[in-house]
Amino acid sequence: MRLAEGAPSPIAETKRILAFWPAELDAVLAEEVRAQPQLPAGADFAEGSSAFLAGRAPRFTGPTTTARA
Repeated sequence: MRLAEGAPSPIAETKRILAFWPAELDAVLAEEVRAQPQLPAGADFAEGSSAFLAGRAPRFTGPTTTARA
């Protein structure tokens, strides 16, 4: 799978975190710790999990959430 075909939410979050460079590693890791709990609440996570269990290709829609943390 090409990166461009992946789930938009985690890709966007990764880009946002990488934009912190050249910050100190501790600051970048703190942002990652902040972001990690939010991603499983998103529609992309739910779609990826459903597609995997169903044995089909995922159809990602982007950063809408399915639940609140």
